[in-house]
Amino acid sequence: MRNYDSEKHVKGESQFADDLLTPAGLLHIIVFASSVAHGKILKVDYSEALKSNGVAGIITAKDIPGENQIGGIIQDESLLAEEYVHFYWSAYSSCCCRYNSACQRCMCKNKD
Repeated sequence: MRNYDSEKHVKGESQFADDLLTPAGLLHIIVFASSVAHGKILKVDYSEALKSNGVAGIITAKDIPGENQIGGIIQDESLLAEEYVHFYWSAYSSCCCRYNSACQRCMCKNKD
């Protein structure tokens, strides 16, 4: 498989995320992830996180239209865990914020 950006890397012409201008109204996202390798999601309390200044909303598996799958070859991995987490740091939701510092506060207020 050919690496499509090798030539730009070598010439120093590649653009990275920090090189791009941030569009007006851009939302920042922080992922809430599991602290255990395997477990059942019993309850997640987003009430405090949602009250935080700058928080636009929380996204869970229920908010994904269509299939909640990201498996590259075999469709066996959920983008956001629904009932169980199957590995450490498995994503189960994300917080959308108007600015990055709000995401950090949202993370601190999440109770899983």
